[in-house]
Amino acid sequence: MRVAFCGLGRMGTLLAGHVLAAGHEVAVWNRTPGKAGDLKARGAREAGSPAEAAAGAAAVVLVLHGPDSVGQVLRGPAGVLGALEPRALVLDTTTIGPSDARRFAAEVEAAGGRYLDAPLFGSVGPAAAGTLASFVGGDAADFAQARPLLETWCDAGALTHVGPVGSGAAVKVVRNLGHAVVVAGLGEGLRLAADLGVPREAALAGFAAGPFSWTLAQRQEQIAGRDFADPAFTVELMAKDAGLAVAESRRPLPVVEAALAEARAAIADGRGGDDYAALAAWIEDAG
Repeated sequence: MRVAFCGLGRMGTLLAGHVLAAGHEVAVWNRTPGKAGDLKARGAREAGSPAEAAAGAAAVVLVLHGPDSVGQVLRGPAGVLGALEPRALVLDTTTIGPSDARRFAAEVEAAGGRYLDAPLFGSVGPAAAGTLASFVGGDAADFAQARPLLETWCDAGALTHVGPVGSGAAVKVVRNLGHAVVVAGLGEGLRLAADLGVPREAALAGFAAGPFSWTLAQRQEQIAGRDFADPAFTVELMAKDAGLAVAESRRPLPVVEAALAEARAAIADGRGGDDYAALAAWIEDAG
């Protein structure tokens, strides 16, 4: 199969590598040139535009920053839609809102293609191992056709067809709002621990045995050492996802909105590029 990748960040590069290893013909494009070196050495073709990457491809995989970047890559004279093959699959792994997914699906279908929202669940480690999970929205027959390709980067047992277009994006938004809420709660807990005279190490150990345990299993070393310089998921991305949750909800989400306000303040303070766990330390130190 000829597969096009648009977006060569850490995740996109790893996904494209798995598809190459599975024996597919791969074309890659990235907004910032120079990121395709290793993939080119392994046989990928670097394209000069999204349209050039998509030309002749049976599947186009989008691994982008958010809905704005998806719209830019799809549209325009050099966009994917202008070169999309009839009945080609567009697999959008970007974290976007369900309303965005439905809008992009309509545009892809109008261009003669088919669209699945297939966001990635997991970070760089599972991506490198090819054991990501994905909840996928779209037509069931399209999902069945795309499944072998999805299984090059996902664990076969962790692939779920949720329902129509937008369903996968909805699950991702619901899941990711928890990151903002939990790290904001950790930050306030650490602040309270300091005010009550609890040693920081004891507070972190206590949190690890309670409802914060999953996040601390992933991030306790970074929080304890206040070292957030090698992010798998940044404060900026976390805030983007929390903003999607607020924008998509028909009712107020006051807890998420409060966590989002803290994240935006941390970003304004220069912490946007840090790992998202940095928000806990930023809140701990604030005030």
